[in-house]
Amino acid sequence: EEEDLPNKHNLHDPEINDTPKSLTDVVTWLRKDDADSIHSALRVITGLIELAPDLSPICAELCMSLLHVSNAFDIPDFVELRKAALVELCRTCPETAAGTLTTQFYTQNVGMEVRLLILETISTTALRMSNLSHESVAPPPVTALGLSNDSKTRRWTLSSHTRAHAPKPQPNRFGGVAGLFFFPLMKQYDNRSGTLDMLGKDLLLPLGQLICTLGTVLEAATNSQAHQSMVCVLMDFLLVMRLHSDEYIERCTMFALSRILVTTAPHMLTTHHLDKYLSELGLWLQQIAARSPSPTNQQCAATCLKLIQSSMSEGFSWSHLEMFH
Repeated sequence: EEEDLPNKHNLHDPEINDTPKSLTDVVTWLRKDDADSIHSALRVITGLIELAPDLSPICAELCMSLLHVSNAFDIPDFVELRKAALVELCRTCPETAAGTLTTQFYTQNVGMEVRLLILETISTTALRMSNLSHESVAPPPVTALGLSNDSKTRRWTLSSHTRAHAPKPQPNRFGGVAGLFFFPLMKQYDNRSGTLDMLGKDLLLPLGQLICTLGTVLEAATNSQAHQSMVCVLMDFLLVMRLHSDEYIERCTMFALSRILVTTAPHMLTTHHLDKYLSELGLWLQQIAARSPSPTNQQCAATCLKLIQSSMSEGFSWSHLEMFH
């Protein structure tokens, strides 16, 4: 099922009188300074990607062109077409696309819009390749930044984060490539050189979306060989993020933690010192549930605490977590 992406465009659509005939042409047309050329390139690129026998020689250049093309002419379906093309590149040539996207995310002087596009592309790719639905992995609303969608808040309930230790098997083409997206995104989050400071107050939105994207990628990689390593790295990251004072970052951190809790078997949470990490995060959750001025964050914290209790009730006695009973 292909959600939130436009339909594939017929390369012989009579409405497209003059179109690029190859992906090399697409790169050239995206660099032109007129709306018709850019629109035509965007309308055919997904179909050309599907027909290409080998994308690897041009994948990185296509990614760069799509990331940095400007919608200066207010093309109506620009956002949807660009995202569809980037997702198709990630699905078809994940090794090269992942390297380009994750490198660009941390490149200095890249604008916030491009960073957010990269994260949205990776999240959508993870969902589609793993056959997870958008409804099952719903990031928290961006209330603190004035971008709230109240309908999403209702998804932060225990019923929407039910543990599934024996999920119904479904084809998952993402598990084998998840690490290519996940680990490079984790590498430089604390790099404060030059103009990029992901932990600074000016980049709250991309930091929050980074945390949510990591949680989504982790869930999409459930049952893969890299999953446990990803859990360890993400848990360590969340221990740092729990010290962030912004309510939106708190909420994103709890979202990512919930992805760990619903995709990791309880006995695996006792390895690699994860029980000690979970104990510290549990104390943090208790403080939010009791003292946060945000009702939404209180609800999120309560949900995560119930997930921890659910893990404890499955036959594992964790001395570090007795305070949660």
